[in-house]
Amino acid sequence: MNFFSKGKKLKSHSKRASRFAGTWYKNDPAALRLEIEANLEQAQIDRAEHLKDTDNKHLQAIISPHAGFMYSGKTAAFSFSKVAASKNEIKRLFLLGPSHYVNLSGIALCSLDAYQTPLGEIPLERKTIEYLSGSNHFQIDDNIHEREHSLELQTPYIRHVLGEIPMIPLVVGSFSDESHIRSCSKQISDILQPGDFFVVSSDFTHFGPRYDYVPFYNDIKANIEKLDMKAFSLIENLDLKEFIQFQIATDCTICGFNPICLLLATLPKHSKGELLHYETSRDSAKLEDELNSVSYLAIAFNGNTYSSSLDESDKKTLLRLARFTAEFFCETQRKPSLDQLPEDIILSDNVKKDMGVFVTLFLKNAAPQEENLRGCIGYIMPMMPLYQAVIDNAVGACSKDHRFLPVHKNELVNIRIEISVLTKPVSVSSYREIEIGKHGILLHCQGRQSVFLPHVATEYGWTLEETLNQLALKAGLKADAWRKSARFEIFESVMFEEEH
Repeated sequence: MNFFSKGKKLKSHSKRASRFAGTWYKNDPAALRLEIEANLEQAQIDRAEHLKDTDNKHLQAIISPHAGFMYSGKTAAFSFSKVAASKNEIKRLFLLGPSHYVNLSGIALCSLDAYQTPLGEIPLERKTIEYLSGSNHFQIDDNIHEREHSLELQTPYIRHVLGEIPMIPLVVGSFSDESHIRSCSKQISDILQPGDFFVVSSDFTHFGPRYDYVPFYNDIKANIEKLDMKAFSLIENLDLKEFIQFQIATDCTICGFNPICLLLATLPKHSKGELLHYETSRDSAKLEDELNSVSYLAIAFNGNTYSSSLDESDKKTLLRLARFTAEFFCETQRKPSLDQLPEDIILSDNVKKDMGVFVTLFLKNAAPQEENLRGCIGYIMPMMPLYQAVIDNAVGACSKDHRFLPVHKNELVNIRIEISVLTKPVSVSSYREIEIGKHGILLHCQGRQSVFLPHVATEYGWTLEETLNQLALKAGLKADAWRKSARFEIFESVMFEEEH
């Protein structure tokens, strides 16, 4: 299997057929829709009796089982009933499942256009797949996707609840160690944006001779549940290190162990898991088989959005860091080193992540609305840890904005600092996909480029076309140059500022 050193333009224009429809779940669209709707309705009724505070928080991900619907379809409905309640927030879906048929290291992508289901197609987000194909540990292999059932068994629920949601399917193979997991996770984390969501496909304990796993002979039902609940206790707290140790100690048969590990490494730090439903194959299908059992858990994760993992403390720290850096530079003409930072600037893990950022200086006048721009410099791409990028760009805003003279130290008392932390830019196929007020815009045209942060157009009251005209002029081109040969990337930002 080949690994690409850079992203490849996908050439395939085929669609993955529903290979397991008619056997693992119904092939008739009407009958399948009725079954899913009945399962979702019952899950919603059952959940209403046990609602938690997390139901009011942002839904980030679910874990859902992937056995035949007669076994695990009702448990899957508990996960997707949570998704249904948050569907308006979900714009793009990462679907993760294990590799059951191929010995795979790392992660397999596919070059397909869509996954077919009896309820309609789910389009694949090919630009993201192209980008990831150039990352370490990712590879294109359509054959793995064609054979794998763990992803397909989620797609009827995905199509029914989320419609034609852009999807990135990932078949997750083995990892050599925790650092391998985190390396793959970083490639995904770097491209996450508001509206991104994860569905992880996994069954839990496979017990019995059929699965060559009989770690105990007494109190089987109770001991299986104990094993599953121990796994959940580690998953709910994103305890990747202990989850790995749990697998080593118990030789657990959680088939989605690897994709779950990848999820735990990718979710924002303060996310929390919630157990929605638990049962086994013997419970769900009323089987007489006392020798074998497969466990099914429905789990949801709640917490911050992917636009920024920064909390209010992080924002205050970064503003304090930018202010100190500006003062230090104007006094010494040097950037401060880490050991020169004041003790009250405490760098959390959040500000150590690679992120794009702009630092903007405003000269305060009598009225806030009359403030004048005094300097603005930034990094669009996540080139370095956020705190370091803030230091660099605080210096740049003071001294490298060619529109202004360098800032003098005596000016700083009348300067207000604003910071904009950016999501990673993603390409759009047409300028019509750009949303004014929501998207920052990076224009590439005739060998030149220019950028506006999301709030620029709304502050000036520009239409989309007026904004693009201004971007072209900013790049030193004719106003209408963007109409002929331009390429656009968009991003979002979280903006925060010093108090007036």
